[in-house]
Amino acid sequence: MSDTPLATLIEPARLEDAPAIADIEVSAWREAYAGIVPGDVIENQASSDRLAMWREVIDTAMVDVLCARRGGVLIGFVAFGPVRETGEYAERGEIFAFYVRPAMWSHGVGRSLWQAAQGHLRLLGIQTTELWVLSANERARRFYAAAGFVPQWNSERSVFLDNPAIREVRLVLHEPD
Repeated sequence: MSDTPLATLIEPARLEDAPAIADIEVSAWREAYAGIVPGDVIENQASSDRLAMWREVIDTAMVDVLCARRGGVLIGFVAFGPVRETGEYAERGEIFAFYVRPAMWSHGVGRSLWQAAQGHLRLLGIQTTELWVLSANERARRFYAAAGFVPQWNSERSVFLDNPAIREVRLVLHEPD
């Protein structure tokens, strides 16, 4: 048996990937946001609640979704498209969801997904990519900072209206011309 790690395959999401995508989103959400988001909010997250949304996103190609697989198992995904404010790329793209199975964190999966998404965005002429991240999510903020994202000045906002202490900040990456 070889000690060579399995390669990460990045490919577009298929409709049959929706259950795994929903599961990854919820499991990563629970792990990443523990201690940041109230426990009852975390516990109320269910893959079944996210499944219909992911099926629709993939089926209608609302946004681009790339999946990471190792050994045929889906281990992460990234969803991106035009910024929400305009609904058009117009040189600005947005990362809407970016999750990796917690057991695969710090194994290069996120980096591989980001490089693939960035390549797609560049082909579309995207000069600026943005995303929102929970302000207290230090792990994600370190990942994005390593990728070149910086906080957008004065962009921090409350996420949950019933809990103004939970804040998110917009991060921006400007591609060189």
